[in-house]
Amino acid sequence: MWSVLLLACVRRAPSASVVGARLEGVDWDTISGTVSVAVDNPTWAAMPVSGFTWSLGVDGRVVAEGARSGLDPLVADGTTVVEVPVVVAWRDLATRGPAFAAPWTFAAVVDLDTPLGLVSVPVERTVRLPAVDAPRLFGAGLRLDGSAVVLDVWLGAPRFAGFGLASLGWRVDLAGRSIGTGALLPGVSEEGGALHLLTRFDGAALAAAGWATLSGRGLSLGLELAGAAITPFGEVPFSANPTIRVGG
Repeated sequence: MWSVLLLACVRRAPSASVVGARLEGVDWDTISGTVSVAVDNPTWAAMPVSGFTWSLGVDGRVVAEGARSGLDPLVADGTTVVEVPVVVAWRDLATRGPAFAAPWTFAAVVDLDTPLGLVSVPVERTVRLPAVDAPRLFGAGLRLDGSAVVLDVWLGAPRFAGFGLASLGWRVDLAGRSIGTGALLPGVSEEGGALHLLTRFDGAALAAAGWATLSGRGLSLGLELAGAAITPFGEVPFSANPTIRVGG
C-alpha cells in the first residue's frame, strides 16, 4: 500500500538524458572518452539501479558497447549522473574523407527497481562530429650524415578534420636501450601530410645498444611517442609505442 501511495504522489516518470561527453585520450590503437548520463528519480525514496547497458554507433554501425554494474541507488527526488567510460578502436572508425562529418549515436537503457516492479528507461543522443584519421606510420629509414646516423620517420598524426598535434616528443629504443630522443614544437609544418620525425644518433650510442650492421637482416626499433592532440573537445593526451622496421 505504501508503494502505491508513493508512486501516486509522483508527478513524472523516471527519465534519463545525456548531459555531457568528453574525449580523454588517444593512442595508437584506440580513442577513449566518457559520456555523462543524468538519471532523474522523481520518487521520495532512493531507487536501486539493476542494470545499465549502452552502445555507441558511428554512421549507423555499432563500434562499442558495454554495461555498468555496481551502481549506487539513485538519490531520492533528484538527479544522479552516471559516468560511462567509452573506448573505440581506430580500426572501427572508417572515414569518408576530411569533409565527412559522421553521426555518432550514444544509446543506453537504465533498468530501475521501483516499488511496482522493473522500469526500463531509454536514452539516446546523436551528434555529428568531424571525420577522424588514425595515427599511422608512412615510412622510416636510416641514413649517414657525416659521423652520425640519422633515423627519418614519417608519421601520420591522429586527425579530427583538420585538427592535429599540439606537441610531440619521442624516444627511440634499440634492444631495450634508449639511443635517441626528439621533439616537435607546436605548429610544426608537415611534409605531404606526414610529420617528419628526425633523430640523430652518434656511433657510441648505437655500439652500446649492440648494433653492428643492417646488411641483409634489417633492424627493429621501438618508438615511444607522447604529446597532445588537438581535437574538437580541446587538447587530449596522445601516446603510442609503434615498432619501426628499417633495412633488410
